[in-house]
Amino acid sequence: MGKTKQEILNLLEANYGKGLLSGAKIGKMLGITRSAVSKTIISLQNQGYPITAIRPRGYELVYRDNIINAENIKPLLCRPDDIDNAKFFTSIGSTNEYLREQANMGAGHGLIAFADSQTFGRGRRDHLFYSPKWTGIYISFLLRGGRFRTITPASITMSAAVAVCNAIAKISDKKTSIKWVNDILIDRKKICGIGTEALQDFVTGETEWVVLGIGINVATDSFPTEIEDIATSIFPEMEIGLARKTLTAELINLIMDDSFASDFTKMITDYKNRLEFVGEVVKVISSANEYYAKIRNIDQTGALIVELANGDLIPLHAGEIRPLLLNT
Repeated sequence: MGKTKQEILNLLEANYGKGLLSGAKIGKMLGITRSAVSKTIISLQNQGYPITAIRPRGYELVYRDNIINAENIKPLLCRPDDIDNAKFFTSIGSTNEYLREQANMGAGHGLIAFADSQTFGRGRRDHLFYSPKWTGIYISFLLRGGRFRTITPASITMSAAVAVCNAIAKISDKKTSIKWVNDILIDRKKICGIGTEALQDFVTGETEWVVLGIGINVATDSFPTEIEDIATSIFPEMEIGLARKTLTAELINLIMDDSFASDFTKMITDYKNRLEFVGEVVKVISSANEYYAKIRNIDQTGALIVELANGDLIPLHAGEIRPLLLNT
């Protein structure tokens, strides 16, 4: 976002709830013309920012809590400097793709990318993740060095699933559960997907970097036909995502905390307590074949234990499950 756009947004936010802010006053404060103010406001509106314009009286930010930027997030963070280098996009193809490119160019640990919408968000098995403007959270983290060299991407995915459930519990009374391995559910409908990509050294086996992407339906009230029966939001009754800012900050607090993904045993216990579809028959989809099995639990490595028709128990370390009653 350009400097002038950000400065105007900051002024409108500081004036939130105080009425209209005139173009002349904005221009005087920033040292630009009223015409430049008007053009910038129109550009911001075209990008989707909720700004009311009543000419010639001035401009007003309608929904301050729905705007996510460094200035809004910092006061809510345990460590405000965690977002000093964060990138905030109104729209982007994919936050994961952006950070993957940055990682390959040598970007350091803790780089965060946030978008108000994605045009090419991706889930598991190359599925698109529906990412409409203003109603969700689409955020990715670059993790590298230190303990992340030896932690598997799967462990990070599972740790992130628990973190998302904890973050949602902190801002709402909604009960969440987990569909192995990376989907968060409310009432058995998907509200969050987690995507993890990694680069590993084939010689040492160490992880060079991990990009952790999280997409959450916060207040999305409609979905494409193909997923409308299996997807929902945390707050589907809201017209805008009033909780986006608080939830985004809580995710950053949990993921960037030094304890994230550090206690595998505790994480597995928390994950088990939220595991959905235990005791139910599901369709298992792997790279080799597809078959039906009953979910029993997960083991201490994070593998899903399923029971085959002949009674054999086998661990799944990779793949996907689809509950028979849900077309997920």
